[in-house]
Amino acid sequence: MADSVIFNSPLLILGFAAALALCLFSLAKKAGFAATLFSVLIFICTAAYALLLGAPLEEVGLVAILFFCVNLLAAWRGRRNK
Repeated sequence: MADSVIFNSPLLILGFAAALALCLFSLAKKAGFAATLFSVLIFICTAAYALLLGAPLEEVGLVAILFFCVNLLAAWRGRRNK
């Protein structure tokens, strides 16, 4: 944990948490495509900043897997209701 760039930067934690929270909000409230798009935009900007700070690809990749699995769940749930 001492070598982690993401866990040592409060701004990165806040950015990834905001992207995940907005994704979960759009999943729960069916907020539409704009909320999901904004969530992905926040995630991409935060991931790019983490890579610029020197985070290894494995660390950013693990966060990306979690984020995109939640987005996949939201997309799958949206298709199932149609």
